[in-house]
This record gives sequence, structure tokens and C-alpha cells, in this order.
Amino acid sequence: MSNSDTGVNGEGGVKRCKAGKRILIVAHGNSLRGLMKYLKQWSDEEIIKVEIPQALPLVIELDADLRPLRDYYLASEEEVKVAKAKVGVQDNPKQVTTTTIATENGN
Repeated sequence: MSNSDTGVNGEGGVKRCKAGKRILIVAHGNSLRGLMKYLKQWSDEEIIKVEIPQALPLVIELDADLRPLRDYYLASEEEVKVAKAKVGVQDNPKQVTTTTIATENGN
């Protein structure tokens, strides 16, 4: 099954979010940084300060207009702290982070 079959690439993902569906994005940290920068409209200076830990699911909740309401990791604060501390230490391109994007109605 390809990305186009699942409808999560490009406009397919946007259409699913606007329909109130959850989508799952599995990507390398730098790709997720780009997504976060775009969604939150962060500057280059702001995004370089963001540490996205590897292998911790990140949930981004969006409103009906696909603007971020909140984001959080599916892990304890301690687990997030430890994982963020490792971001600068390890550089393994094979590690991926999972991001779930949910709309306001929680689908």
C-alpha cells in the first residue's frame, strides 16, 4: 500500500484532517521539525531551539481550520526530558518519531 493509497500524503492528509479524522505521520525528527514549523508558523530562529526526541509519539491537536490547539508527547515528563537530552547526543537516521494529528472532535 502506497502513501497515495492511504490518502495521507499532500492534500489527502489535509482532507482527512478537515473531515475530522486522525492521521498518523511517521518520520525522522527533521521532517517533524518542518511540520511543526509550518503548523505553528515558527521562524527559523524558533525552530532551531526545538528538540524533538526520537521514538516518542507526539500528538498535535488541530482546530477545524487546522491550526494547532496543543501538542504533547505520549510519555511521562521524565521520559520526555531524558529523550530530549539524548537528541544532541545520538544521530541515528534510522530512528523515527511517530506523530498523531487529531482534529478538535478527537477523531
